[in-house]
Order: sequence, then structure tokens, then C-alpha cells
Amino acid sequence: MNLWRIKLQYENTFKKVKELPFKDLDIEALIYEIDQMTSILSKSKAFLKDDNECAENVTSNLLKFRSLAISLSKINTPAYDDRHKYEINQILGFDFYKKKEREKKEEEDYDYDDKNNKEKKLEIEMNVDMKINEFIDLNIGAKLRKLTDIDIKAKKEKELSETLNSIRTQWDQPNKLQINDQEIVKPETLFEEIDDSLAKIADVQSSKYAP
Repeated sequence: MNLWRIKLQYENTFKKVKELPFKDLDIEALIYEIDQMTSILSKSKAFLKDDNECAENVTSNLLKFRSLAISLSKINTPAYDDRHKYEINQILGFDFYKKKEREKKEEEDYDYDDKNNKEKKLEIEMNVDMKINEFIDLNIGAKLRKLTDIDIKAKKEKELSETLNSIRTQWDQPNKLQINDQEIVKPETLFEEIDDSLAKIADVQSSKYAP
């Protein structure tokens, strides 16, 4: 029966996942598997009594499992900068992201450490060895909404920054105007480009995610 098969699959998957370190978890594959189990269970429930306790328990567990998986996906977004990582730490209630010293590359600036009176390069790294059962104990799935808000904000801010950078690059190009004997020779599309750039800048400024 599909109900018992899904119940067993959920229990085995959950048992395996909770012992994994964060770095070894394939979150995308996990979410896909949970969605597949949920879909099969939903179809099976059509042939069961409405008050089937086992079916309801498995459904509830799958929903919590999915919230856990999505929450884990939100704490590691490529768009995050240091500011977002500090916010993630505050939401989680512990330092998942920590400062770590590494050797500085020649083209990089040092961070200054007054305490040790020396310069060093610091970067913020994830605690990728943290096991999933530790996230479960911290009830990270209940923090999904706040984590999703940070994820959306970081991605929007990155998009706006990329828009501004593209405008800077466009107007850093030479020969936008050519002056010959006090006569200005302009490209035919110059005014269109100016209007387009101004419109994009206005959109950035009006956004609540403006950098």
C-alpha cells in the first residue's frame, strides 16, 4: 500500500538526512524527493477515510520536513554579502557564519585588527560541518518566513546593484560625444540611451531594496 511505503520512505530518508553534515546535503534533491512523496500520498488519501490518523501524521511530518529543507536552502544564498550573513546569524540564534582568518592575496586590502595591532584578512565562512540534526533541534523550519525575506532581499539588492554597474559601464565608454570645430557630433541613439539610463536609475531609487 502506498501509505505504508511512503511512511517507510520518509522515516528512512529523515533518519539518513539528520546525520549528514550541512556540506554533504543535496538540498535540491531532498526537496524533490519530499515533493514526490507528498504527491503520491495525496493521491493515496483519496482512497482512505478522512480521519486516517497514519495518513495525517505522515502528511504533517512531510510538511515539516519540507520546511526544514527549504529553510536550509535559504541560509546559503550566493547573493548574500556580509551584512546578510550577520542577519542570518541573528535569525538562527547562533553563529552559523563565522569570521575566519586566511592568507591575503596581493591585490586585496587587509582588515585591521586593533587588538593584535596587526593587519590580517578576514572572511566570513559557513559552519559547513554542522549536522542537520542540530538544525532540527533549533527548530529552523519555524524560521522559514524570516529566512525567505532575507533571501528575497539579498537577491533584489544584487539585481539592483548589477543594474547600476551596467549603467556605469555603459557611460564609462569613450566617444559618446565627439567635438569637431566646436560642433557636437552625437550618435543617433544618444538621447534614447540617456532616457533609458535615467529610467533605470529611477526604478532603482524607487525600489524598497535600493542599495
